[in-house]
Amino acid sequence: MFTIITVQTHGTYALTAGQRVKGSVSGAKGIVASDVAGTGTSIELIDVEGTFSTSDVIRLEQATSGGKTVGTGSIKSYSTDDVRQVFQECRSS
Repeated sequence: MFTIITVQTHGTYALTAGQRVKGSVSGAKGIVASDVAGTGTSIELIDVEGTFSTSDVIRLEQATSGGKTVGTGSIKSYSTDDVRQVFQECRSS
């Protein structure tokens, strides 16, 4: 399962792929899938445990300050149940 979180734009809190983050209110955790610039507004997470909420501040798992506020942003979770079709094209030699 993976989750895409759209956050409010303020501050400069950068995240790097592979870092583990946690929601300050929900306690949900996930691993950052791709780098997020300090002013970035979209966080892609994989291996998500729990459910993030719009009350959360997303920050590194062990951090107690800073982070990216979800607030009026959105949270969208995806799973294998969302897959409708898988297609693979044969390579020509």
